[in-house]
Formats: sequence, structure tokens, C-alpha cells
Amino acid sequence: MSELRANTISDAAGTGPVTLTGQSAAKAWARFDGTTTTINKSENVSSLSDTGLALFTLNYTNSMADANGMLTGATNFTNTACAGLLAQDSGDVFRTTDVEFETGNSSNAAEVEFTQCGILIMGDLA
Repeated sequence: MSELRANTISDAAGTGPVTLTGQSAAKAWARFDGTTTTINKSENVSSLSDTGLALFTLNYTNSMADANGMLTGATNFTNTACAGLLAQDSGDVFRTTDVEFETGNSSNAAEVEFTQCGILIMGDLA
């Protein structure tokens, strides 16, 4: 059996992180405040727009290869045990440059904005 140990994995030039294109890893993620659209921390996210009550558009820094992505997420609200993110009901929600989604509570009620939100996008980068 082989074992690989490393403190840092970088690109071939040694100047940055490796580029994940087809591997099964998150291609974009963000932790944000859904009441102000303030992004606290993110990867491959250029901006977050509030497009309506509890409706958001997350814009990618680097585009996806196609519109066949998947999202998952979570929110934190003291009176809701299992709140989360839902794909927006109408239109094309996954595009190569962004994804639309809405937040809701555990009763499947949309239009609930939370102060602590996290979203994770899976797919392939272009």
C-alpha cells in the first residue's frame, strides 16, 4: 500500500493551488448573510445578488462547463431545526456563469431570509 503525505499541493509552477476541473470536489461555495448579501468567505464566487425576498443569484468567478450542476446548502435559525436552500422554482436555475436559489425553513416555506447561510456547488469547471 502506498501513502502520500504533503504539506502543500500547488500547481506545476509552484505559485498557486492546483486547478480542479473534472474531479469530484466543490467548484464553488460561499458562507453569507442572507439579510445583507454580505459574503463572509467563499471560493470561486465573484458576487451574490439579492433578486427578491429570499431569492439570490450567486455569480461564479470561473464558469462551469455546463448547466448540469448541483447545489446544497444550510441556514441557521434558532426556531428552525432544519432550514436550507432550495433551487428556485422557475426558469433555468443553473447556468454556466451563475446559479439562482432561495432560502426557506423546515416547513418548506420559501421567502425566509437568514443571517447565516452556506451554499455548495458541485459540477465541472469550464
